[in-house]
Amino acid sequence: MNGVKIKVPDASFELLLEFVVALKEGHGGWMTKVVDAGKYPIFDHLRKALIVGLSEKDGLKFIENDGAKHYRISTHPDFVTYNRDNLLRHPDAPIRALAGSLPGRLSLRFP
Repeated sequence: MNGVKIKVPDASFELLLEFVVALKEGHGGWMTKVVDAGKYPIFDHLRKALIVGLSEKDGLKFIENDGAKHYRISTHPDFVTYNRDNLLRHPDAPIRALAGSLPGRLSLRFP
């Protein structure tokens, strides 16, 4: 991410790919994510994993929440690239399924 190698656990990576799919589909990248009470740390785990690669070092600004269970990554879709072929070979089935929803080729890069 921005030239920085980041290790992200599969659960956080899956959430990141959900955001990428929503961003690439349009509608401003907003997606509805209903999370059971007490399970909100999934967003914090992803924010913490990504913070070293963010130019502003602000995970709350990068993963936005509108207060109505809508979330998005705050970047332009053109800034997100990926290697779809590699993602389609990921050992985790949900990640492969999300990769199948992505257009073309991909390697993650965020401003």
